Amino acid sequence: MKKNICFFIGSFQSGGAENHVLSILQNINLIRYNPHICTFRDSGRFADEFHKLKLPIHNYDLGNRLIKPIKRIFVFYNFVNFLKYLPS
Repeated sequence: MKKNICFFIGSFQSGGAENHVLSILQNINLIRYNPHICTFRDSGRFADEFHKLKLPIHNYDLGNRLIKPIKRIFVFYNFVNFLKYLPS
């Protein structure tokens, strides 16, 4: 049985964490692991590289900083729900 793994990054901007996660995902054993990528913004310098991996990407876009707090709560709830019922 494959183990589910969720990698959470804020966006696909060029940075240390994003570069590190990309490197891990390019070399992960897909026979043993079922990786998922979660982000709050589906854009950035590394976006094309992550999409080329053809792995599930779950985008929980918070929009700009002026977004209504109720929507932020809803987006966060959806993210927590995803983690709770991580697909196989």
